[in-house]
Order: sequence, then C-alpha cells, then structure tokens
Amino acid sequence: MKRFLLTALIILGVSLPFGSAFAATNIIPACNNNPAVASTSVCQDVQKQSSSSGNLIIGIIKDVIDVLSVLVGSAAVIIIIVSGIRFVLSGGDSNAVASAKSGLIAAVIGIVVVALAQTIVIFVLNNIK
Repeated sequence: MKRFLLTALIILGVSLPFGSAFAATNIIPACNNNPAVASTSVCQDVQKQSSSSGNLIIGIIKDVIDVLSVLVGSAAVIIIIVSGIRFVLSGGDSNAVASAKSGLIAAVIGIVVVALAQTIVIFVLNNIK
C-alpha cells in the first residue's frame, strides 16, 4: 500500500506541472478565435505568459516548486501532529519526550527551509530576463 501511494504521489507530482502547461497551449487558439473571450482575464494572462518562450519554462518550474512545497509542508504538518501525540503519550519518559521534541524541531526547521527555498526560487525566476 505504501509503494502504491508513493508511486501515485510521484506520478501526480511529475504530471501536474506539465498538465497545466498543455492546458495553457490549448486555451490560446480559443482566445485567438473568439473576440468575446479574448478580453477575459484568463486569455489575457495566457497570452502574456505565452508571449515569450521562457515564461512557459518558468511557469513549469514555479508549478513544480508549488507542488513540492505542498508535499513537504503536508509532511511537516503530519510530523508535527505525530510528534505532539508522542509528546502527550510519553508519560514522562525522558527518551520519548526527547524523541518527540526532536521530531517537532525537525518539522519546524523543514517548514522554514521550504518557505525560504520557495522565496529564493521565486525571486530568482522573477528576475530572469
């Protein structure tokens, strides 16, 4: 079961950014062929993003970063919850308390690292010309 879930998450994580890129290329003809639709914000955003070829790659990278951030953030929240439960159920055992505390600290550090990494990557991608 674990192998199935891991495989499903990997497939979803790899295919999700490319799906949005392909969806954007399918919207462009609809926006160009219908003047009533061309004035919508969706068409304007897609046309702005497709105006240069680098924007598609940057968009894919941003999508990958977003997916990875959600996965890591979700894992960190789960670790925080499990560590909190372990902390409450430790019953005063110093080894169990230390183990739960180290899990909490690692999860918080993980969330901070992911937030900083996402900020740095988005800053770099927005400044690429």
